[in-house]
Amino acid sequence: MKRQQLCININKRTQRLPELIEELSMEDGLSKTGFIYKIVREENERRIEKHRHRTLLGVWKQLKLQMQVMN
Repeated sequence: MKRQQLCININKRTQRLPELIEELSMEDGLSKTGFIYKIVREENERRIEKHRHRTLLGVWKQLKLQMQVMN
């Protein structure tokens, strides 16, 4: 069975990235793959929460407008 891989393109701007990933993953006690997964999962959760917050704000604004129309 073929192993799945995640490859990162490195250029002058991102040349420290592999070293940084290794350093931070060691601090968290994770493998490099586990560390990348953690970052992606946290970003996804942040985006979901941001969407949920915007949705709730939208509902709040609608309720506020309805209250103004009723008065």
